[in-house]
Amino acid sequence: MSTVTYSTDQIIDTRAFGPSVRVAVVGCGPRGSYCLESLLRQIKANGGSGDIEITIFEPSKFPGAGIVYDPRQPHYLRMNLAAGQIDFWSLDNDKHAKNRRHLSLLRWLDKHHPQHAYADAYVPRAVVGEYLHECYQTTIGELSKYCHVERVTQKVNDLRRERATWVVTTEEQRQVFDEVVITVGHEGLRCSGRVGVTGSASCDTPVSSFPFSSLSGDRAKLSGDVFVTGFGLTAIDSVLSLTEGRGGKFLRNGNRLCYVPQGNEPNRIHLVSRSGRPMLAKPTEKVEPIDDSFWDPYREQLGELRQQVGQIDFRRQLWPIVCQSAAALLNRNGIDESGASVGDWFRRWGRYSMNHSLAVRAMITSWLVATAQRPYDAPAALGTAWRTLYPQMVTLISHGGLISKSWPAYSRTAAEMERIAFGPPAESIEKVVTLARQGILRCSCQRDEPTPSSGNVIAVLAKPNEPEENGLIDKLVQQGYLQHDPMTGAIAVDEEGRADAPRGTKNLAVFGRCTEGIIIGNDTLSRSLHPHLERWAATMITRRSRPVTF
Repeated sequence: MSTVTYSTDQIIDTRAFGPSVRVAVVGCGPRGSYCLESLLRQIKANGGSGDIEITIFEPSKFPGAGIVYDPRQPHYLRMNLAAGQIDFWSLDNDKHAKNRRHLSLLRWLDKHHPQHAYADAYVPRAVVGEYLHECYQTTIGELSKYCHVERVTQKVNDLRRERATWVVTTEEQRQVFDEVVITVGHEGLRCSGRVGVTGSASCDTPVSSFPFSSLSGDRAKLSGDVFVTGFGLTAIDSVLSLTEGRGGKFLRNGNRLCYVPQGNEPNRIHLVSRSGRPMLAKPTEKVEPIDDSFWDPYREQLGELRQQVGQIDFRRQLWPIVCQSAAALLNRNGIDESGASVGDWFRRWGRYSMNHSLAVRAMITSWLVATAQRPYDAPAALGTAWRTLYPQMVTLISHGGLISKSWPAYSRTAAEMERIAFGPPAESIEKVVTLARQGILRCSCQRDEPTPSSGNVIAVLAKPNEPEENGLIDKLVQQGYLQHDPMTGAIAVDEEGRADAPRGTKNLAVFGRCTEGIIIGNDTLSRSLHPHLERWAATMITRRSRPVTF
């Protein structure tokens, strides 16, 4: 991979290298790496012609992993996706070959971290980051055989349209490109600006949960009673950083987990959220597996709705199928429930807020079910049904599949199902419950919590429709090259991931979190859930040799 040094304020025009299409990839975490790997396969499939020049703008030390999967983060921060479901190379033609050249995460773990090498393991995010970074390096190594590839370790500050091209500006350079792909994800893992945190005279400016090292390291500032706003995965990781990250130990005493403090923890951690409703545990390998054919009748019912895309009513047509499949799963386990009764349980769940006792009880129950110490119940069955049928729902709902009046119902349901279906591993929930039992952690609703007496931590991520103020996405919206979809608030893109805005710039593509709503389910490492990257890469092959007009 070549390295090029640019002088400040210099505009680099690479037409001298030939008629190549010049592509800028802005941001290169997992999604950016997927773009590169998709492009590599398309180039190989079309004769391996090298008339594409690629510049990757990624300031983090570990491209491919990015901030979320930074290999340097502590190992108590775990994935909420099982190892067997992660495969960077899952779209490879040889993925079923006996002597497959590229390794899935599971096979890679067997080679590098055998203690984590089982399909149901929820491995440390740092370990997954090692894998993703290695996959990035492999992709770049192969791509460099066909293309001119370089990486700029600077953040992109501005992106401007000039005639038929784009000028990408960093602190040290301005460079011209024919195509730009933006994959900035969470835009630096910002916390939401919409989260209200009660202040006090003794409380400094609220602390962001990112990086988590700020919670484990700043022990003098975050002491006494610490208030963590949120009850999602980020909040749980914040709690672990304030305890285990400060030297505390979780030890097994018989069948019960105990926490041994080291004296560096806050006196008490108050986990404060709008509803008080917690995340529920993901099932472990102890839960009896379900044959995939069990779900076929419900997939078929969803498939019958394809002819109605654009006119689908979520509450009337999609949600009943999910509830019916959850009820069938309960019936299979000897529990007499109907789709209607499962739906009634969900309405009760979402209608009322929870105090500390109710939240802890819900987490304990989910942990017992997830570890097969209790039979399946309504939330476990509903979570399993939602996860399993999710790919079909993604296809039906993305790109305006629902009627507009149905979107709020879907949005509210999806937010609750994040807690029920996509929670942390059972191990993390057990730790949170242990801290609550020992009086170190207290859960509550925001409206019921007294004024903080010490430090606050905001552990709620910015929503997809909350771009960073004057950040790259926000600037492009202001210029009219990107626009928010009026129904969902997402950045509007077409089915190739290209900008769908009034100014009609089809050489600008956006992938990732900011498109959530137009594209459903972006927050995932899955390669097969969305075809947009593959479609984009295919169009790059048809574009490559086209003369550039200035």
